[in-house]
Amino acid sequence: MVSILQNIDFNILEIINQYIHNPVLDKIMIGLTTLFEAIPTINLLIEKPLSYSFPSGHASSAFAAAGILLYKFKNLSIYIIILAGMMAFSRVYLLVHYPSDILVGIMIGLISSKIIITLFEYKKKSPSLI
Repeated sequence: MVSILQNIDFNILEIINQYIHNPVLDKIMIGLTTLFEAIPTINLLIEKPLSYSFPSGHASSAFAAAGILLYKFKNLSIYIIILAGMMAFSRVYLLVHYPSDILVGIMIGLISSKIIITLFEYKKKSPSLI
């Protein structure tokens, strides 16, 4: 099962590298691309992470916040989803996470936001119990 996920991850990364990766997106994903252009020996767009991370904390927190914001601001849903999605995609684009790290992070974030929303609704109905 792990080798199947690794193959899927590597294929997605290869598609991003061949068909999506370009200097314009580099400038969108990283605000300081001029630093990397000035030092040609640097290969990564960001500093190499010091630790491994499964799942992606960025994706988890982005989608946890998005879930709560979607609950409160339904009229801004498209913007909230795009913003959270861009944050999650940037982690794969910058090659600091595998796509499976992002997917699990998204699931954890959405589940967390659902738990928080449920607790707040429960507290509204029974304020003396919590």
